Amino acid sequence: MKDSGVDWVEMIPEAWEVKKIKYVTEIFRGKFTHRPRNDPALYDGSYPFFQTGDVARAGKYLHDYKQTLNEKGLKVSTLIPKGTIVITIAANIGDVAILDVDACFPDSVVGFNPKKGIVRDFLYYALGNMKQQFMDSSIKNTQMNLNVERIGSNSLCIPSEKEQREITVFLEEQLQRLDKVIEVQTSQVIQLKEYKTTLINSAVTGKIKVMELV
Repeated sequence: MKDSGVDWVEMIPEAWEVKKIKYVTEIFRGKFTHRPRNDPALYDGSYPFFQTGDVARAGKYLHDYKQTLNEKGLKVSTLIPKGTIVITIAANIGDVAILDVDACFPDSVVGFNPKKGIVRDFLYYALGNMKQQFMDSSIKNTQMNLNVERIGSNSLCIPSEKEQREITVFLEEQLQRLDKVIEVQTSQVIQLKEYKTTLINSAVTGKIKVMELV
């Protein structure tokens, strides 16, 4: 192990490198220049349009959308290609997803394409782990926001490409197991709540006989 030189990381494996995000990814920003933003003349076309809240609600992949832009709307925005990692930089800072369709975004969302030697899914997990760091480096005015320069100046821990793939496979397997456990536990909680409701109803309406405690 060695000192990473990054306060929030501290020690890392000796063979790993620490590089700024802007050196290992291509960064580009969403765009929506028209005002007012809710002008109906720009919407109801064939181009999916995501807001920061959509990214926050997504899982790993972002594909469900409620709004679309038409050709006029596309001219004041920009189409970001499927497979791009997107991250919110205003309002809810640091929410990350992988774009599963070609889509448009406002300037409160930034896209990342990994450069050579960086595995996309590893980058997704690494950026998702940095939410607090992004919030700490945000500009705090009337609301927090994060510009491209600030986000690109944050550092990532970079293992070899082989290790990146191994880490990604490990995480996918472990997270899948945890999701199954959560699903079972959630189902059990729902059943217990239903039983609780039924028990109360049965007791207060005389459907069960409550024995007097001695």
